[in-house]
Amino acid sequence: MYYFMQRTEGGNLYGGAVDQINNSYLCLAYASYHYSPILVELPEPTPTPTPSATPTPSATPTQAPTNVPTATPTPTATPKVTPQAPSISTITDKLLKVSGKELTGGTLTVESKTFRKITSSKNGYWVFTLKKALVSGTKVSAFVVHNGLRSPVKVTYVIPATPIVSRLKANSLYVKGTATKGAVVYAKILKKVYSAKASVKTGAFSVKISKIKKGTMVSVNCKAGGRMSGIRIVKAV
Repeated sequence: MYYFMQRTEGGNLYGGAVDQINNSYLCLAYASYHYSPILVELPEPTPTPTPSATPTPSATPTQAPTNVPTATPTPTATPKVTPQAPSISTITDKLLKVSGKELTGGTLTVESKTFRKITSSKNGYWVFTLKKALVSGTKVSAFVVHNGLRSPVKVTYVIPATPIVSRLKANSLYVKGTATKGAVVYAKILKKVYSAKASVKTGAFSVKISKIKKGTMVSVNCKAGGRMSGIRIVKAV
């Protein structure tokens, strides 16, 4: 609604109000002595344009810096590993060499009641020579120290050498040969086992058996120092 007021030349006060009614404007005019509504057509006011919003500038994408030096990783310490026990090859009471395998190349100790040897492996193998053959049943142990850590101990025992058997003929009643001195010699034919004691001085033995036929297989071994030897198989000819 709009209001207005004006004084005439005669000194009378003249005024009114204007309001919009259905796209027309109603003018209420009055004087100092009376008023009356007058419907007049007034031009529609020109709307004041609303200023458009200033666009917000888009954010400039941030580019990752280049040529930034990366952190050098801290090297981790290699954990120490307990070395495996060395292996020992079969030792018989006739051998003068003791040997085996050991992969780390550490300090190897081989010992028994009669000797102690400190050595090391080469290409995974170790070997040394004895001054005198060991007696059957002798305990031999070995271990290795590598990077300050000691391996478990490997233990083995000297065994009697496999008996040497003389030529066996068909219809023979004896199995003869030589074995560890004082050893008990066994001759097995099929499921039956025969035995005899070897000479304490020479190691010679003669085991009495039943008469055998040509082609019969005989297994011979011996026992000394609580240890069994390897088996030798002969055939009657």
